Amino acid sequence: MSYEYHKQRPKLFTESGQDMLLKMRDRAFALIDSAGAVSSGKLLLVASMADTWDKLACMDYMVERGDLREVTGSDVAGQCRVFVRGRSS
Repeated sequence: MSYEYHKQRPKLFTESGQDMLLKMRDRAFALIDSAGAVSSGKLLLVASMADTWDKLACMDYMVERGDLREVTGSDVAGQCRVFVRGRSS
């Protein structure tokens, strides 16, 4: 079984999903403000008890919302993706 964003996305709208999303967003913005960009590998360390696929869904949702913009191509491994602030943040 592999990661499928459309299957994981609904979990983000639960109470625990919103908590994880906010923690990940705050951490992403703090790292971007400090270093200019953040890797998905660093964001996977947030909310350590959460499922990795849920964390990936958080990142994809933040890209979907425009909070983050991915600067790596589609040929990059999931943990090596790099993000900068998006248009709405």
